Amino acid sequence: MKLIACAGIVVITLGLVSCGGGKYADAKAAMNDQIAFMDEFVSQVDKASSAKDVAAAVNRYSEQMTRMLEQSTKLKEKYKGVDLENAPELKEEMEKVKASAMKFAQAFMKIGTQYGNDPEVQTATAKWRETMTKAAQP
Repeated sequence: MKLIACAGIVVITLGLVSCGGGKYADAKAAMNDQIAFMDEFVSQVDKASSAKDVAAAVNRYSEQMTRMLEQSTKLKEKYKGVDLENAPELKEEMEKVKASAMKFAQAFMKIGTQYGNDPEVQTATAKWRETMTKAAQP
């Protein structure tokens, strides 16, 4: 489960870097949306009192990621060839992404240790992994 969480963070971060921010207002907004989605997910996992709550949080995040992937695809095409990873305009958003990604990883570790054997949680995390696999494709 730890490997899955780390892989998910890398995919999310790479997707966000490739869709950009800074002087690119639309891309910057997309990054901020993703940060908000990760933070919301972490909050939902922290407040969860059952495996059903956790599965619902994972499913909601997967749905949000599906929408974000559509937006990211459009932004990648729009800014094709632009190296945004080291862009000064992205520095603030990238720091926020890193902080949110760390919390996100911790939430997934909690899911794995506390709810990893629950069938509903397993189904939800499988759906999430499928979404992340799509995100990793060029």
